[in-house]
Amino acid sequence: WDTTHRCHRQSMIDPQRSDAAPPQALVVTELMVTGMCCQSEVALIRKKIGMLDGVVDLKFNLMLRRCTVMHTEDLTAVQLLRPLNWAALGATVLP
Repeated sequence: WDTTHRCHRQSMIDPQRSDAAPPQALVVTELMVTGMCCQSEVALIRKKIGMLDGVVDLKFNLMLRRCTVMHTEDLTAVQLLRPLNWAALGATVLP
């Protein structure tokens, strides 16, 4: 458990089990979050998307107002943006 990345989770797949699903590819999505200016917004973002199924890691850059999300490929950008924009954080996906 990495204490600097509290949202870090890994799925445990037993390679001996024949019914185990194959591991999913990971994707990195960069978000611009205009409403993120201090640690209280970082905590809010961790609360809103950090525990979504498929989110593996979150990294933050407060100076640039960016959030880097590492997640499984089945989690869409809309699923990441919706809870942040409902919280009026002004999130968009960076190209």
